[in-house]
Amino acid sequence: MSCTWRFILRARYSTGCASFKCVVQQGPRGKESKCNYLGGYNLFLNDKYLLNSSLSFENGSCPQFPLTIKNEALAQLAALEWSLSPFIKKDISTSRPLTSLLFRAQFLDSQNCAAEEFKKILAFLPSDSILSGQELLWCNEIKKFNSRFGVHISPSSGALTPPSGLASQNGLRDVIKAISDHVSCTLSSESIAACEMAIRDFKSCVLGLNLAFGDSTVEEAIDAATLETRIQARKWGMLKDFHDFDISRLVSRARLASVVFEMCK
Repeated sequence: MSCTWRFILRARYSTGCASFKCVVQQGPRGKESKCNYLGGYNLFLNDKYLLNSSLSFENGSCPQFPLTIKNEALAQLAALEWSLSPFIKKDISTSRPLTSLLFRAQFLDSQNCAAEEFKKILAFLPSDSILSGQELLWCNEIKKFNSRFGVHISPSSGALTPPSGLASQNGLRDVIKAISDHVSCTLSSESIAACEMAIRDFKSCVLGLNLAFGDSTVEEAIDAATLETRIQARKWGMLKDFHDFDISRLVSRARLASVVFEMCK
């Protein structure tokens, strides 16, 4: 696919019920427009059918084009995401995860709230749970997490319950502050959005941040996150279509978050 960086991609695709153009255009380098980063790239959908359709995010809000992207390669990948998935689904959070992630990064920048929003997702840290049989896999994950952020978290359990939750010897508030300070001082909005995606998909701050920072591979994070499913499958048999789809989706989104983080950190 030939392209230049002034007009990265200009192509027409058919959705079956309408055609649309996906255009990525470089913004002006000498000045900054209302929705444009200096020297950034704007993703346009030049079609009234699409712009007036009920495209939405998972939370029900609607995407507002153009989407402004600071990174050249990510702008090209976002346009390619639309060309490779020509069928329009209402929820672009699942059908176009990269576009959704970049809209999230644009929001964090426009509202100057990346650090504040990241603190919110760290509130899930106490709910990270380790089920019976996961100790060996998680022991290494927790060790890497503690080393990365200079904190100390460890599993805790009640007398009448299986191991659940992660307790901090330094206090949860101090742990969250240490992680938040580390992230907000060193990461771009795109990387923070990638961290959010990984944490939500893994339902774990430990696994999501280990993956994003490159301390765990996708395979290691998937193994730790899906051990319960694999144990159940060995005992009761695998619901092949469901389990395969669920894990496959997690793998693809984990790889996406990892790549975006690495490109934009």
